[in-house]
Amino acid sequence: MLKNFFRQKLFKDSFVYMVGTFVGGFLNYLFQVVVSRQLTVGQYGELQSLLALATIFSVIGSALSYFIIKYAAVFARAHDYRSNLEFISLLRAKIKKSLLFLLFILLLLAPVVYFYLHLSDFWGLIFVNLSVVVGIISIIYQGDLTGWEKFFTVNVAGIFGAFLRLVAGVAIAWIFPRASIVIFSILFAALGGWWFLKTMADKRLLAKKLVEPDPATGEAGDWQKKYFSGSKIKKSILPIFIFSTLMLFLSNLDILLVKNLTSAEITGYYSVLSLLGKIVLWVNAAIVAAILPAACAKGYAGEGMGKKIVFSAYGGIALTSIIAVVGYYLFPTPIVNLLFGAKYAFFAADLWLFGLMAFILSLLTLEANFAYARHDFRVSYILGLTVVLMAFGVYSLHMSIEGIIWAIIVAFAIGYAGVLLLNLLDKKKGAFVIPTEEKSS
Repeated sequence: MLKNFFRQKLFKDSFVYMVGTFVGGFLNYLFQVVVSRQLTVGQYGELQSLLALATIFSVIGSALSYFIIKYAAVFARAHDYRSNLEFISLLRAKIKKSLLFLLFILLLLAPVVYFYLHLSDFWGLIFVNLSVVVGIISIIYQGDLTGWEKFFTVNVAGIFGAFLRLVAGVAIAWIFPRASIVIFSILFAALGGWWFLKTMADKRLLAKKLVEPDPATGEAGDWQKKYFSGSKIKKSILPIFIFSTLMLFLSNLDILLVKNLTSAEITGYYSVLSLLGKIVLWVNAAIVAAILPAACAKGYAGEGMGKKIVFSAYGGIALTSIIAVVGYYLFPTPIVNLLFGAKYAFFAADLWLFGLMAFILSLLTLEANFAYARHDFRVSYILGLTVVLMAFGVYSLHMSIEGIIWAIIVAFAIGYAGVLLLNLLDKKKGAFVIPTEEKSS
């Protein structure tokens, strides 16, 4: 039985993601551990707020990734390299025209962000903004590779970027122990990741032999007529953007709220606990990432994922999360001391709550992606409510770290219950069916 369990494609793909997540996560955590020891608690708190800001500002790249995976998975299902190439070429042409305008908007917002987060200088914001722009270019290739289920290549790219960030971050922190300078490491990693992903996408997908013209029509590569309506694609951009924005807010907004409402030192303590808790989320993200392309392709075809795969995904997430939460409950202080040092262990007793938060967020992320796969963007209303509840809870209970994390746990639990109910009530349980007009397009 166990042998058949691991023969499933989901777990083969998840294993690749797990290995990539482990190696990349190890390098990222090594970056955090070494840098945290070079910076003061306050400067480390500022660094975490800048990293969270970079993630939230990358919402356009996140939305683009969801968008590309959704459509590239359809081309992959048909083994249509020509249509994939035309789709990616169109995206590259359109995005290049928008990047300078995006950079201008980000720089225009810099003074507002500077005062909201009480930052020490503007350099960190400049590096964050540049890394976001470079990251958007990289996402084109990363999303395409993911849609075609080239998981090994995507994970190697992630490991390569994490290695570059580690090397640059440690070197900079040793010479210039300031958050606003250390954050340059994410720009350095973004540039390296862009080069690697472009090289791999060109080699493994975009330079592949193109499909021959359809013998019945004589047409080749007319992907919009063959698969989608152009108007439908345009109409899906805004819902995808909103969905990905809310997903990013769920996992990153708390750091910015804490930085605004509390001191830099409290943000530093909170950041360490949050970082350790979200190890659970990052490991579980491998299962969600492995299932998404297949879910999108099956949703387009009106096919169901199958209860066995859904239950297996739940089992993997539950197993990882429970082990982590128990470990965090029994050994909080040794874990924090070992990884970040005694100066961060003051609130270590709350560590298990951060593991529990990541467990619930993992389940919420899984169900939200199921809804996304069948193009049910009603899920965004529930995610939006969850973000509002989280923000309200943090504002109301920010007097203590324990109060903050309980507010977030309750908000995520309510959001998960809402999304789960949406999925259970939508047509047949576990069925991913795109609405009729989508399939006919």
